[in-house]
Order: sequence, then structure tokens, then C-alpha cells
Amino acid sequence: MSRRSSFVRFSCFAFAVLSALFGSDGFTPRAAFAADPPALGSEVYAGFDLDRLAKALARFTTLRTQHGEEAGDEAFESWLAEQGSSRAEYEKAYASWFERFRADPSGRLEARFQTLNSHYVTEENFADTPDRSQEVRGGLTLDRYAQIAVALTRPPGADMTKVLAKFGLKSQAEWKKATDAWVAAMREDTNFGLTQQYGALYQKYAGPDFDKESEAAVAKSLAGRFDKEQPRPLNPPAPSTIDDYLGDLKNDLPSTRWEAARGYAHLCGLWAGPAGKPAQDPRAPHCNAAALRRDLLPVMLDAIDHFDDATISSATALLGYLDELALKTPEAQMALLRAKNRIQARLVTLNAAFAPIQDKAVPERILLRGRIDEYTGALRDFESALNGG
Repeated sequence: MSRRSSFVRFSCFAFAVLSALFGSDGFTPRAAFAADPPALGSEVYAGFDLDRLAKALARFTTLRTQHGEEAGDEAFESWLAEQGSSRAEYEKAYASWFERFRADPSGRLEARFQTLNSHYVTEENFADTPDRSQEVRGGLTLDRYAQIAVALTRPPGADMTKVLAKFGLKSQAEWKKATDAWVAAMREDTNFGLTQQYGALYQKYAGPDFDKESEAAVAKSLAGRFDKEQPRPLNPPAPSTIDDYLGDLKNDLPSTRWEAARGYAHLCGLWAGPAGKPAQDPRAPHCNAAALRRDLLPVMLDAIDHFDDATISSATALLGYLDELALKTPEAQMALLRAKNRIQARLVTLNAAFAPIQDKAVPERILLRGRIDEYTGALRDFESALNGG
């Protein structure tokens, strides 16, 4: 939906986060950041080489985070003008570079772009994050934990007993205790500040070769991806039926109930629309007015009345069906009004939390901007539903 557009544009931040997550051993980051771009990607399109494009995209997403989509776009255009460029040139360069990525069977160009962009996104969004290198978990500081993790994994096959003894650990149990504690902390790190700092420390102690290896691994995963034809499933799944959703309408998990309601409503919408309401259709007994108000509407109103940050999209996805299936009863109107008021109150809280960090390079800024955008879009959807749109 349209309200997701600015949040989706933060996808390069997602790569910056993924580049610091763990490998299968639980403590090796999957990628790190390159320091200086080599000749690879030195071509210039509309005034942008690969490094400049990566920096501009990071700046673009950051300005949208700071100011919202509309004001962020204006700020980005001003920033481009200061750099001697324009939005039209940036868009042209981005399109040209994307075609270059498509034409590169090795995946190296796009891998380099992702690495550079991750570096700039990290600068833009983590520079003001408090230093946690001396924080202790499981008996080890984050800095010490990173040092030991590097010693155990580079090169592979290190003698664990000798490595641990070198760092003053008396047993593998001590190391497991620290590993469990730090991995748990980073998995709970919803803002990715801790995860990023660990990734930077690991890269520091691993040395420059780690950058090259990480980028090569990304390139390998990207190689030829635009040339790969997606195979068709031999046995495609049968389309869902209303019977598939009926049981889940009473599921104990709210999100499951609400997603089932959406599936149910969608099938009834098809039956009532293009299908022309055929009485012999197996959907007919479940899609008449009485059945909809008995079985579907209560679950829809439950979603509208009880969504939270994680499930707001489940509620907004149901709004169009209130009119489509003639379910906008007085009870539904009151639920919509309550939800609108709740959204407005939530936006006040979110904006108040965002204001002090709007100009700080901290990852919380991205999380809050995403929520603000989500609720702002939801407010428009609920107002439209109330007004019969």
C-alpha cells in the first residue's frame, strides 16, 4: 500500500543490518564494510560513479527518515543541488546503474554498491550511537568477545582450547556462556545498534581481507540472478476456499483470526463481484448478508478495535471490504471512529518520541519514522473509510 513506500525505501539500511548479523556459528558476521572503493564501478552515469550513487542513496533514505517523505524529498533535492547535481540526474544515474547490475553476470558491481551503501548508511544512522564496546555480557566485554570470535574463526579450524587459554578463559563452558549472552543480546537488538558495533569490532580485528571475502560472498549470491528463470512448481497448490478460513476465524492468535478474515472477505468479494453471486457457487452460503454479519464482521471489528504496531496492517487491509460487502453497520462506524482516535493519539506519542532524535544518527530514528509513516497512512485509510471512500 502507498503508506509503505517510504519505509520500503529504507531497504539499503536493511542490508547494512544484515551485513552485521551472524553466520551459522552464532558469532561470525556475514559481511563488513569496505574502506576505500577500488576501480570497480568507476564508470560515470549522469555524473554519478558507483561510490557517489551509494552515498546519495544513503543520504536520500536518511533525509526521508529525518523529515518524512515529502519534506525529505525536498531536502534531498537541495542536497543534490549543493553537490552540483539534480534529482533528474540522480534518477537517471540510478536507472543506468541498475541496468549495469543486470548486465554484470559476476554480481561484483552490485555487491560493491551494497557494500559502499552500507558504509554510508552506517555513518548516517549509527554515528551518534553510544559506545558499547566495554559492556559486559556473560563475563566478557563486547570488544573482548569480538577478539576471541575472530581468533576462533580466522583462519577456520583454530584449536579452541588454545585460543580460549590465550584469552584467559579456563573452559569452553565459559566461552559458551559469553556466546549465549551476546547472541541473545544481539537477537533482541531491535534497533541494530549493538549488532552494528559488534560487526565493526569483528571487522577491525579480522583485518582488510575480511572485507574482500565478505564482498566476494555477496557477489557469488548475486551472480547471474537476473538471468535465472524461475521454475514453475510441478504441483501448484490448490486455491484457498472459504472452508480453509472458517476454522481460523476462531483461532486464539489475533493475527491469525484477522488474516483469515481477510482471506474470507476476499473470496466473498470475488463471488459478489465478477462471479455475479451464483447461487450454486460453494461460496454462496458463506457470503450472504446474514452469514457475513454473523461470521465475518465480528472478526473484522475485533481487528479494527485491537490492532497494535505489529498488526495495524491487518486492520487496514480489511477496511475496503466494509463497503464492498455492505458491512458498514452503525457498530462498524463506531469502531472506525474509535480506531481513528486511537491512531491520532498514537501519532502524538510517536512524534513526541521522534523529535529529540530527529537530527541524531541513531538507529531508533529509522524505527520511529517507519512507525510514524505507517500510522500516518493508516489514519488516511480510516478517515477514507469513515467518509465512505
